[in-house]
Amino acid sequence: IVRGEAVKGRWGWKPLGLIVLALVGFGFTMEQFGFFPALGVLFILGSLAGNEFKLKEVLILTVVMSFFAWAVFIYGIGLPYPLFGGN
Repeated sequence: IVRGEAVKGRWGWKPLGLIVLALVGFGFTMEQFGFFPALGVLFILGSLAGNEFKLKEVLILTVVMSFFAWAVFIYGIGLPYPLFGGN
């Protein structure tokens, strides 16, 4: 049953800002430094938006997900993204 109750709590402006910054940072980093550094920026800034930040876990996630993204987007689909270094 849906009720017309107001949501309690406050907006999480810091996480919202960090997620937006991570996405914008990915775009700028992709142009200048390539796919893998851009994914590093995306994952590190995005993980700062959470309640916990463990650098070791974030680095492992970055490596695993970067390999997965390479396998899907560059190897699988054939998108012409440079891995390191833009253009």
